Amino acid sequence: YNLKLRYDANVIYTYSGLFCVAINPYRFFPIYEPEIIQMYINKRREEVAPHVYAVADGAYRKLLYEKSSQSMLVTGESGAGKTENTKKIIQYLAAIAGKSGDEGVLE
Repeated sequence: YNLKLRYDANVIYTYSGLFCVAINPYRFFPIYEPEIIQMYINKRREEVAPHVYAVADGAYRKLLYEKSSQSMLVTGESGAGKTENTKKIIQYLAAIAGKSGDEGVLE
């Protein structure tokens, strides 16, 4: 029920414990723009709205500061958006980890 309410409100990400749950909206949402990336850099999960960028940032920070190996599991049924969310994780990591400071760009 909560997921349906969030979907109806165009909020496609939510947390369930440690997990970030994504609902494929099957349409374009402007939530992956460079300015959105900037909102998630160095933010704790509790400081920003649920988003795959928050998960990616948390993993990157643990890797960087705690020298702790990280992994992410992106799972779901066919058509659930696994490939798109994985591309967004890579886009975020490329944007924040680039040596030149330039943003990584991924379609």
